[in-house]
Amino acid sequence: MQRRPLLAILVLAMLIAAGVAIWRWLMPVSGIESAPPEASAPASQPPPAATPEPPAAPAPAPGVAAQEPIGEPDLPGPAWTGVDLEAVRAALPENLYWETAAPTQDERVLREREEAKARRNELYGKVLSGTGTDEEILAYFEQRQRLSTDYIQFTDYVLEHYETQLSASDLELLHLARRLHLARLQEIPRRLQEARDHKRAQDAAREAWLADEAEFGSEPKSGR
Repeated sequence: MQRRPLLAILVLAMLIAAGVAIWRWLMPVSGIESAPPEASAPASQPPPAATPEPPAAPAPAPGVAAQEPIGEPDLPGPAWTGVDLEAVRAALPENLYWETAAPTQDERVLREREEAKARRNELYGKVLSGTGTDEEILAYFEQRQRLSTDYIQFTDYVLEHYETQLSASDLELLHLARRLHLARLQEIPRRLQEARDHKRAQDAAREAWLADEAEFGSEPKSGR
């Protein structure tokens, strides 16, 4: 059938992109731990315009910077020949695949996906900078966990019920997607702890800077 070569190319391209994203997400990052800003020692005769320097923009936590935002799923979007997606939807109605990746031309659904993606990426930015709350950090990683868990569930169902209808290349790519998401799930506990540690370091740096600023402001001004 003429759809098969084009479908195989689309599936392969999406999974190659997924592999690159997962590799970047797992790649360790070193040497970027942010340090608290140096304390400003008030001089006995401070210049009139001198003020403590604000803390530098927060650096990403080790490991957190290597992550990708929760973006598009790492599963093929097009429907495979021989796979009854409506039957799969009936079996897995709450799976995130339908919300984030199932093929659709509905403009409303596509718009909602873009809006949800923007919200997820905004949350990711807070995690990356160490400015998110504890609740926001936890929500980010819970979303990542559910996303990968649901894609593994979706893949397992397709492999179990449609293995004989899929080509060898389709099967290989689905197994690859499953392995990538399993690797992501294994990394989440460590990434979550790194993000929490990063937030604590940024909070301490911010408090130290505010204390320095308050101390500087309380110094008596020099006379003329």
